[in-house]
Amino acid sequence: AKKELKNLEAYRSETLFLCQLFSSHLSKLTKEELAEVTVYLGRTDTHYPFWYLIHGPIADALTHIGQINSWRRIAGNPVPKISPFTGGSY
Repeated sequence: AKKELKNLEAYRSETLFLCQLFSSHLSKLTKEELAEVTVYLGRTDTHYPFWYLIHGPIADALTHIGQINSWRRIAGNPVPKISPFTGGSY
């Protein structure tokens, strides 16, 4: 049943709960079981490997990060030097 979420904190809490539940479920699968998991895309009537769910959004996010950095440079705002490993400045 769909929950009625009233505010941002409720959405955040439910999202984190669902991510943890999904992670817990995936961690119980063997490599062989995970290899059999597919995602069905109705508009193309095609099944895709599970990893498309992970890799697609990551690739999309990286594209947008590049766009934001380009736009900052075009606008004369230098991109801060941030460590991709720690998230902190150099």
